[in-house]
Amino acid sequence: FVNVHLLKLCEIGGDVVFDNSKFLADFSAPKLLSIGGNIALNGNVPSTVNLSKVSNIGGNISFSNMYSNVVVDLASLVFVGGEINISGSEVSGPLSFTKLKEVGGNLYITLNNYDSVSFPELKNIGGELRIQNNSLLLSFTFPKLNSVGSILVTSNGLLDPIDFSTVEGVAGKVQIGGNGSLKSLDFSKLKTVGGEFSISGSPVITEVDLSNLNTVGETFSISNSPVIMELDLPQLISVGGGFVLHSNESLGFFSASLLKSVGSIYVGQSVYEDGNHLLESFDLSSLSRIDDVFSFKYNLMLPTSSIESLRDLVLSRDGIGGEVVILGNKSE
Repeated sequence: FVNVHLLKLCEIGGDVVFDNSKFLADFSAPKLLSIGGNIALNGNVPSTVNLSKVSNIGGNISFSNMYSNVVVDLASLVFVGGEINISGSEVSGPLSFTKLKEVGGNLYITLNNYDSVSFPELKNIGGELRIQNNSLLLSFTFPKLNSVGSILVTSNGLLDPIDFSTVEGVAGKVQIGGNGSLKSLDFSKLKTVGGEFSISGSPVITEVDLSNLNTVGETFSISNSPVIMELDLPQLISVGGGFVLHSNESLGFFSASLLKSVGSIYVGQSVYEDGNHLLESFDLSSLSRIDDVFSFKYNLMLPTSSIESLRDLVLSRDGIGGEVVILGNKSE
């Protein structure tokens, strides 16, 4: 086995790549400050990679299929111009980038064995934040994250809670789904979502804080979350696509009292099983325009008269552009 120590190297203009370097035991560049290109570690790589003084990487970081004994020291890293992709790592325990403040592209953490992920100084992600299929992940922290291109957190079976309480704007979509242990979701400062916002397949989630959400550019959807009892959206004014609530078996009340316009509204869906069976009431008292479909189906405890009152209210204001469907709700 070979050890490589580049004791005087201060800058690399191109890439640093370790690809199944099975005969390289340790790599150290203790004075290296910047890497102009990418850094990639794949497969059987050095057990220790010391880049502890690197503060700037102009391209991408890619760690893939790394074995359990690898230690990568990027303790001084502040800026990554491209994306970070950490995938298929067998390394257990925590993953932390203690000083990183900005990622220009995507940040992907997928199919790993880490039990915690921490980015304590990270403020901006230019692309998508994806945390997906990490079977041992218990928690992640982004306590200073303010803006991000998109957020996707799915299929992390042990993860709880999800805290994005500092995020104010998401340019693209937000998708939260298939996190089987998730009980609490905090987006308390989130104001705008440029794309869709969806929560689905969350069997034990009870708390969703969207107290400052104002605008959703595309669809807003909460579905297949059977123990949510109430949903309050006190600042929501506009949804560009569908406003969708279905298959939430315990949902008894929802409120979006300032909501003025939506593309469509679907409360309950096309078959009995997709209704919100305990939904008794709602507050959409400011709603004045529905561009397309108005649909309330199979909400067994929701009085038909309250749905008809909402329909008539919207028709008396700016109207409904598409089909009106009222089916399988509570008769009086």
